[in-house]
Amino acid sequence: MTLSPASRQLLASLLERRRTEIIESATDWVIAEAVDLRSQRPREETRRLVEQVVSGNEAALIHGDLGPLHARDEAASP
Repeated sequence: MTLSPASRQLLASLLERRRTEIIESATDWVIAEAVDLRSQRPREETRRLVEQVVSGNEAALIHGDLGPLHARDEAASP
C-alpha cells in the first residue's frame, strides 16, 4: 500500500498526537476480543505487543520501511 505524502504526514501527525490513546484503545480491544487470552497474559505484555504492531505499521506506512513488520512476523513464526 502506498500513501501519498499528504496522507503520510497526516498519519504521522495523528500518531504523534494520539499514540498513547491509540495504543491503549487497541490494547483494550485485543483483551476484549481475544477471549482465549483473558487472564492468561498481563495487560502490560499485551500493550507491548500492540505497541510493536503500531510501530511496525507506522514504519511501513509512513517511512516505507517493512523491516519491523518482517522482524515481528519472523519472531512470531514457529
